[in-house]
Amino acid sequence: MTILGISRRTWRGLSVLFGGVLVHLSFGTLYTFGNLNPYLTSYMRWHGSDPDLQYIDCAWVFATATMGQASTMFMGGILERRLGPRITCLLGGWFMSLGVVLTYFSVQHSFALTVLTYGVMFGVGIGFGYA
Repeated sequence: MTILGISRRTWRGLSVLFGGVLVHLSFGTLYTFGNLNPYLTSYMRWHGSDPDLQYIDCAWVFATATMGQASTMFMGGILERRLGPRITCLLGGWFMSLGVVLTYFSVQHSFALTVLTYGVMFGVGIGFGYA
């Protein structure tokens, strides 16, 4: 069966390719933290959760996210062998997204919680998904 003259197998391949691009676009947001840093720092200063916070301090968020990614990629590989690549990538995306959602709350309370949610949780999710 063909749709628009393209076989079903070709459509499947194109959908997998498109899904892979979307996954890497999502997980690649880790590397845009340099653009997010001034806004995050200013927000935390302005809303009083940490008025003495410096821009260099927020580098810890990126550092912990990178460490979280690097330290959990092996666990993502183990999960991928047991659960398959789809489920592992889905779990990684959910964990990464949960870290972003919880950062909405943590940024209003303390810098340490922000490091935990956007740094550690975000990085762990990416580590699972990249594997």
